Amino acid sequence: MKKVLVVLGLVMCVGLLTIKAPVQAETSPTTVGTTNPTDSPTTQVKTSREDQLKLRTQELQTKTANLQNAREKEATRAAQRCEQIGQKIDTALSNYQNNRTSQINLYQAMAEKIQQILLKLQQNGIDVSTLQSDLQLFNVKIQQLNTDASAAMAQLQVAKQYECGNSQGQFMTQLGKARTLMQTVEKDAQDVRQFFQSKIRPDIETLRSQIKTTELGKVKGSPNPNSELHTTLQLNTKEHASPTPTTANP
Repeated sequence: MKKVLVVLGLVMCVGLLTIKAPVQAETSPTTVGTTNPTDSPTTQVKTSREDQLKLRTQELQTKTANLQNAREKEATRAAQRCEQIGQKIDTALSNYQNNRTSQINLYQAMAEKIQQILLKLQQNGIDVSTLQSDLQLFNVKIQQLNTDASAAMAQLQVAKQYECGNSQGQFMTQLGKARTLMQTVEKDAQDVRQFFQSKIRPDIETLRSQIKTTELGKVKGSPNPNSELHTTLQLNTKEHASPTPTTANP
């Protein structure tokens, strides 16, 4: 009886070992399979670096695009500025040709008219030395105004030959020279006006007073030197009462 029990116990132990062995074999792969390769520290670091690289690439692309847009906008603004400068140069040239030329012509015509009257007065024995001397200087100032105005116009033409924005600074250099000349022309014009008011005009008034006391001033009708001087003085007064032609500044 004891032997039977021992045998049964051995059989049962063998059976249990036989049953447990497959279970362990089945569960063992499951335990190994639950480890995910992507969860390892090395894999996580690699993924993080890739994400950072993508982010930096996107940021760089965005900055590059913004920089390109800014450059295009600046180029557009520069082209617009150059176009505006070109238009101002054309306007300045037109103003010089119209305003300055007409103003110079007016001064020259007045000087010639006064000179003709002075010759008549000299023939009648009237002393015109003071006005004659001042008139010579007046003509010099008119000529200086004419010379400087021509130089300014020529310099504007030189500046216009250079392409704005693509001439390595030559355009702005030449334009700066033109502006300097234009300022000189404005000073010349002021000098001519002031000289007439302070010298020529008083000289004419003095001569008119002298003529009134002579028989020449009592002659009626034209030509009468006093009347002609008065007419010339009135023309100049109207010219000074009108707005002074200004120099366009590009």
